[in-house]
Amino acid sequence: MVTALVAGLLLTTAVTAGAQGLSVAVVDTQEIFRVHPSFGEVQKELQEKQNEMRAELEELGEEEAKARQREMQRELQKLQQELVAEAVEEVNEEVGNMATKLGYDVVINLGGIISGRQELEAKDITKEILTEMEEKYDLDLS
Repeated sequence: MVTALVAGLLLTTAVTAGAQGLSVAVVDTQEIFRVHPSFGEVQKELQEKQNEMRAELEELGEEEAKARQREMQRELQKLQQELVAEAVEEVNEEVGNMATKLGYDVVINLGGIISGRQELEAKDITKEILTEMEEKYDLDLS
């Protein structure tokens, strides 16, 4: 329900923007997130934290380890949420800057669009964004 409302709001915003002469683009953020280095850093940091926690658990007694493990799971989940939120914010800002550089006024997440209207003239700029990231971060996306 919430997803449908958000998608409807995004579509309404995009149609209004298109009607006002603003250039609208869509981006497949899942594809961008998949290749962006910040998400690799999130995975690396989480893995390091898990390794530290495993080492700590090995030094504890069985009962103490069980109690501490539950606490560690909560800590790890909170850390993951924080790191992912930071990475998403970084990527969104970067995509916005790249889209502006490409001449677009409004960028919509392709995954948030359930259907579209004909008057919505939006270009999928995912490939252009990926190309820029490939150059910026020296990635091999071929």
